Amino acid sequence: IDLVVSGSLDGGEVGAARVRSPDGHEGVLKWRPDFDLEQMRAGPLAAVEALRAHGYPAPATELVVQVENAVVTVQEPAGTPIGVTSAAVTRLTQAFEKMKGVRAVSATVGRGSNGFSDVIGGHMAELRVHLFDNQRHEEHKIVAAAEKLGYLAPGARISATGAQNAGAPPITYTVTGPATERDAFAEKLAAFIAKNPSAQDVQTSNSGAGPRLEIRIDRGMAAQLGVAPQDVATTARAAVGGVIATKVRMPEGLIDTILRLPLPQRSDMAAIENLSVRAADGVTLVPLSRVATFAWTTEPPLVERQDRHRIVRVYANAANGAPIGLVTGKVDEALKKPGFVPAGVTVATSSDSDAGLFGDAVTKLGLALLTSFLLIYMLLVVLYRTYLAPLVIMFSVPVAIVGAFGILAIINGLHAVFPNVRFFQGQSLNLFSMLGLVMLVGLVAKNGILLVDYANTLRDRGMVLADAIRESATIRFRPIVMTTVSMIAGMMPLALGLTEGAEFRKSMGTVIIGGLTSSLFLTLFLVPVVYIWIMGWVERGAKKRLERRLRLAHDEEEEELRAAQGSGELART
Repeated sequence: IDLVVSGSLDGGEVGAARVRSPDGHEGVLKWRPDFDLEQMRAGPLAAVEALRAHGYPAPATELVVQVENAVVTVQEPAGTPIGVTSAAVTRLTQAFEKMKGVRAVSATVGRGSNGFSDVIGGHMAELRVHLFDNQRHEEHKIVAAAEKLGYLAPGARISATGAQNAGAPPITYTVTGPATERDAFAEKLAAFIAKNPSAQDVQTSNSGAGPRLEIRIDRGMAAQLGVAPQDVATTARAAVGGVIATKVRMPEGLIDTILRLPLPQRSDMAAIENLSVRAADGVTLVPLSRVATFAWTTEPPLVERQDRHRIVRVYANAANGAPIGLVTGKVDEALKKPGFVPAGVTVATSSDSDAGLFGDAVTKLGLALLTSFLLIYMLLVVLYRTYLAPLVIMFSVPVAIVGAFGILAIINGLHAVFPNVRFFQGQSLNLFSMLGLVMLVGLVAKNGILLVDYANTLRDRGMVLADAIRESATIRFRPIVMTTVSMIAGMMPLALGLTEGAEFRKSMGTVIIGGLTSSLFLTLFLVPVVYIWIMGWVERGAKKRLERRLRLAHDEEEEELRAAQGSGELART
């Protein structure tokens, strides 16, 4: 079958690169000799506009794909007895064990984690749901089911996420600033994230705040009554938290004996106010209410600081396994708007969350991509002993990047239509797909090398520029197709992600396949055009320099001839 692309552009004549089919027929791939930079940019821009016009979204971003196990955090209201929390965890454990694919459930009561710090308290619990190997792809179903089990733990907050990154919420922002403005903006940011359909389990580190009794010592009154402020603090702390009075030897060893008020009186502010503290004279007993004031406030169970500043964290999980870029992208846009963040408040992506780690990975892999590009160019400069031919070869890299991003955008669009198709899941711009981009730089350069190297050989044999690159495209078309197809076939098992643990890295294979495919077709058009454009400019420059040297040589000969004629006339005279 003949493959023919012909015609003219803006009245200009179109050159051609022939493609010979197995039966001997030849097709023609056309290009313009008078090509300019605007037309060079038209190809990638047209691809981007085509994707946008058809409604394909930009590739979603995340650090790694969430698979295999689920971490469920249960947070009862502060002050809930550990027995109540334990009963709720037992009901949840039984519910998870009945779900398809669940191998085991492990639970911890009295301690929970926000992914960054442990929260100790009878109101906290954590469950880890382990799946069978053949169900490792279904972790997102466990996470989704956990949101519907709230009736088993009335009043509790249940959140679930993947087991990656120690179960930490993948989306985390830290807020610092004055206390009032900081807390108000944290709630505002949480409300903004909660409106995003791709986010769930949105909360702040202040969400679990419980009652706190603040005792402020009146130092002036304490001095008048001869009571030391330290004695006041010790008495109040012993009444509620308890102090170790002695140790008792038991068969299992020494046991601490804790002295404190009975349980009903610990929460009775009147009982605490009536406690007596001994004055400095050793005789007088002074009620705490005379030397201190009491007030109920709220405070989170865990106070976090960063760089010596009090911080509030805003957490969120991705809904239904959605990439975190669908959430963080909208948040970052809002944070850049004037007036969204109040004066004195600072917001930053937590460096320990997936969002923070992804930003760091983009920076470092971007540097690796640039370094690989420069190293390949420098190597080609050494081999070809010129700066321009390697530059032509490196133009095959951008067309591969277009295909890599294009295939991710198309698959994400299909994933929105067919959410249950396994192949479309986890195909995002993540750590492994960015590694695939770095690999592409070296893989696709071979197409340009095959074309340019043989075209240079033909030019050395005396063939003109346009004919040389046309013949090179004809001869090298079959090797380019064979090597590209073999690499695509080799990447197929990786892209399908059928083996255990392959879900993490299957986007790498997808990116490489997309880049190789676009490079296969677009290199045959772009590299010959750029080759004619750059090498033609070199030839025209060399021709002008040669003409100038010939003209100078001719002028010198004429001057010598005139000088010789003048000398002969003078001699005759």
